Formats: sequence, structure tokens, C-alpha cells
Amino acid sequence: MSRYILEVENIKVRYSGLPVLQGVSVNVKSGETVCVVGANGSGKSTLLRAVMGAQRVFEGKIEFQGAEIHKLRTEEIVRMGIVYVPEEKMLFKPLSVEENLYLGAYVLNSKEKIQENLDLIYGLFPPILVDEVLDTVRRLKEEGITILLVEQNVREALDLADRGYILQTGRITGEGTGHELLDSDIFRSAFLGI
Repeated sequence: MSRYILEVENIKVRYSGLPVLQGVSVNVKSGETVCVVGANGSGKSTLLRAVMGAQRVFEGKIEFQGAEIHKLRTEEIVRMGIVYVPEEKMLFKPLSVEENLYLGAYVLNSKEKIQENLDLIYGLFPPILVDEVLDTVRRLKEEGITILLVEQNVREALDLADRGYILQTGRITGEGTGHELLDSDIFRSAFLGI
């Protein structure tokens, strides 16, 4: 059995025939916080969509707890315990997370089913969360939750991460601890232009 809870191995993803991810490999150990950083358009969201089964993988594979998941439907992946928490801007900001969940449950189902759906959603959170906001990530990290994080605040995210990856134009160009990446020439070139 692998020592990683999540393994993304050499995946290739295309949009309309154009390559977006080109041989990307990322792995996450149980209880670890791993951050993927990159400029807008580098493929970060595509990577998360591929993990969640919302984006077709043309080559390579994705495994969760030793089982291949890249050919499963999103709902099957969620049932296995992987949850994608989208960027903050996709939520209704005046509402709390719980209120957003209630709204989604209301839109999708009758009022009688709301609590049942919320209980199901809450029960799905362990063992891995994908793409969460930093203040919550710190708390979840302390609780030992496994996190694959894509975050725009690169310095703070890498400072928080156990390990990280730099994704540029669909390829991993840097890998290491968060602090190693912050001190690397690859980081300076990718994010500071020096």
C-alpha cells in the first residue's frame, strides 16, 4: 500500500484539444497540508477538477487510499471522502457557510430534505478537504485533516503548508517544503519576476 492518501501521477488534461495539464504529479500523505501555487491560468483549478472527477484525465492516474478514482463520477469520489470547497468568491458572501449549504439544499430539494442533506454533507468532510480558506485551514491542520490547498496568497499558503508544488503553464516546476519553495530561485522567478 502506498504511503500517500492521494496520488496524482503524470496526468494530462486538455480543453478543446489544447493541453492544460502536461504530466502533473502531486501526492499528499495522510494528515498533511500540501499547497499547489501558480499564476492565474497555470492549471491549479483544472488539477482540483480532475481530482474531483469533474475534468477528464486523458493520461496518467489519480488514486485515493490506493484506489483509482480518475474514472469515477464526482458523486462517487465525494462518497469516498474527498470534498472540494470552492474559492470564497463562489459563495454568497453575506451568508455563513452553513447558510450557503442550506441555500444549496433548498434549491436542490424540498424543505423536508434540507437537514438530511446537511447531515450528509457534514459527514463527508473527513478525511480530505480540497481548497479551503487559510484561517480555517490552520484549524483543520491542527486537527490532523488532510488538505490539498490551492490559494492565491502564495507566501502565507506556503508558510502554512508541510509541502508544496509550483505549477506553471500546466507543469510542476518546483516541489519541496513550503519554506524551501519560498527560498527557491523557481519561486522568485515565478512570482517575483527575478
